[in-house]
Amino acid sequence: MDYTPLPRDKRDNQSRLSLGLGFAKLANHGACGLAGRAPNGDYSAMSAATFKIKVLPKRMAKKGEAASYCGLPVKRFEAEFPFPPVRMPGGDDLIDLRDCDRWIETLKAGVANDDDDALIAKLGT
Repeated sequence: MDYTPLPRDKRDNQSRLSLGLGFAKLANHGACGLAGRAPNGDYSAMSAATFKIKVLPKRMAKKGEAASYCGLPVKRFEAEFPFPPVRMPGGDDLIDLRDCDRWIETLKAGVANDDDDALIAKLGT
């Protein structure tokens, strides 16, 4: 394929690219190398491709990943997360994301707020 870019002054409104739809609409020439010239001299658009990707969810995560999963900075996560890490056979200490889910559910239920109220009551007397 022969890629012939247009001069900069003719390139501005000559081409449109729609990445969301996976194809390029090109007028006249293949600007920016998005299209190639066929043997008959015509310019063609890029081909579309479909990928099937399977992502397996992880159960165990590093501390930073677990903090991000909970939506907290790492330092705050370290200070507030009530469950100990799990020592893996390779020696890594990982956080069980199910413990993160359980902790978030207790926060939503107000259990953690009861502990805070008890601490404030002790400090006030």
